[in-house]
Amino acid sequence: MIYDDEAVCRKNLKRAANELDRAREKYAAYIYELTGSVLPEDGIDGIPGAAALFDRLSSCAMPDGADGVYGRVILCSEIRRRYGIGGTVSGYIGRPERTAERPGSISYFRSPAADQAFDIFASRIESPSILYGGDFSAVCENVYYGRTQFCILPTASSADGRLSGFYALAEKYELTGTDECRVQYGDGETVLTLFTAGVLTHENDDRIRVRIRTPHDPETLTRVLCAASYLSVRCTENDSLPTGYGTSDMLTFAGERGLISDLLFFLYCERTDFDITGVFGYENV
Repeated sequence: MIYDDEAVCRKNLKRAANELDRAREKYAAYIYELTGSVLPEDGIDGIPGAAALFDRLSSCAMPDGADGVYGRVILCSEIRRRYGIGGTVSGYIGRPERTAERPGSISYFRSPAADQAFDIFASRIESPSILYGGDFSAVCENVYYGRTQFCILPTASSADGRLSGFYALAEKYELTGTDECRVQYGDGETVLTLFTAGVLTHENDDRIRVRIRTPHDPETLTRVLCAASYLSVRCTENDSLPTGYGTSDMLTFAGERGLISDLLFFLYCERTDFDITGVFGYENV
C-alpha cells in the first residue's frame, strides 16, 4: 500500500535507517571475529604478508559496492592493528632513503618566491644552509646524490593550478614532499614544496596530510574516497592533472596518522596503483 502521509513516510525511512545501522554493527562485529579466528603459525611477514591474509579473509561474503568497501576497510584496519604492521607511511613509498652530507641543507633555483619559501622552511628545520642550483634539475640532483637534504620546487600557482611538470621531476629523482608553503608572487600566489630523499619531517606527527597520485579512473576514485570517508579521513584536495601518460588524480588526505596508515594499507591490499608524492604537517599549508 502506498501512503501519501509524509509523517508515515518519514517514520518508515527512519526505521529502515536504524535497521541499516544495526546491520552494519553486526557486520563489523563478524569481521572482527573472523580476523581474530585466524592466527598464522609463522606470524605475518610485514605488509605483503598482511595483504596475503587480507586476500584470504576478504574472499568471504563481501558484498559489492559501498558496503563491500566498508567491510574491507574494517578488515584492513583490524589486520593492521592486530598484527602491528603497516604503521609507518614511509613503508608504502617504495623509494630508497638517502642520507645527506649536510643535514638541514636546502638547494633551490633562486627566484623571489623561492627566497621567501627558503626563509619559511629554514625556520622549521635545524641548522639550515643553502646550496643554489643552476636550474630545477640541478637542485633535484643535489638531493639525489646526497649533496643536500632538501630541495625546493614550485608545485602550484593561482595562475596555472597544479604544476605537474615539477611533480614529474620529483618522481624522476625519487623525491617525496615533506613540507610546503604559500607565498605571494606578483599578482598571485605560489605553492612551493620542500622535497627530500631522506627521513620525512612529519611522518611521526599525531596528525598528518598525505598526498597521493592515482591513475584517473572513476571507479578507483570512488572506492578511495569512500574508504577515506569510512575512516574519517578528510580529503582536502582532489585534482585531476594532465601528465605525459594521460590523466591522473592527485588526492590529499588529512587526519590522524593511524587512520592515514589504515587508508594506505587498504589501497595496498586493494592493489590500487598509487604513489605517495608528499607527507606534510597537518597545519602546514
